[in-house]
Amino acid sequence: MKSRQRTLETAVIGVMFFLICAATSHAGQANAPAGAASRRVINLHHAVAVEKKTFDIEVVRFDLTGNCQLRLELQNKGSVLTKEQHRNSTLQVGQDTPVSLSIIDPGRRLCAKNGTATYIEARPIAKETDMKVSLTLFNGDKKTWTKMLRPTCGKARLNSVGKRNTGLQKGGSGPVPGSSRMINPQPEPPGKHGMINPQPEPPGKEMQH
Repeated sequence: MKSRQRTLETAVIGVMFFLICAATSHAGQANAPAGAASRRVINLHHAVAVEKKTFDIEVVRFDLTGNCQLRLELQNKGSVLTKEQHRNSTLQVGQDTPVSLSIIDPGRRLCAKNGTATYIEARPIAKETDMKVSLTLFNGDKKTWTKMLRPTCGKARLNSVGKRNTGLQKGGSGPVPGSSRMINPQPEPPGKHGMINPQPEPPGKEMQH
């Protein structure tokens, strides 16, 4: 009788042990996907944090104005630039001295992604020229563009533009590196937007009521 009772107790203990082990194993499997998902989220945040910046400024327009002056339009097609990175990047036209982007683009429009800035050279081009333009970024990356420019301006027009821009350089707001400079926008003439300045009434004219 005692032997049978011991056997029964042993069997009950064995069944209970089996059930406990099965429950523990199931709980571990249920927690595994949550742990894996957590690791994936952590890895995703890490990838976003170390995203590599790319710096790229392109010449998107390279031609002559109606006055046969070189015109360049630059565009930031890369990451945002800091003030120092912008200042330490340069543009070189032909054999002229490289000029900082902070001079060409004082408003720092090129610091913003997709921002643009336009450079117009003061002196007009008098003859067909194979023009070379180089842009060197703050990190040493350099790009070069070349284009054959064929001016169509007459001699009188070239002389007129040259004299006008010489006076502009003499009366400019600062030193001009080399022989190139950005043409500052000219003030608009009065009344361009249709605003008429009121004129004073002639002396002695009676006011109509």
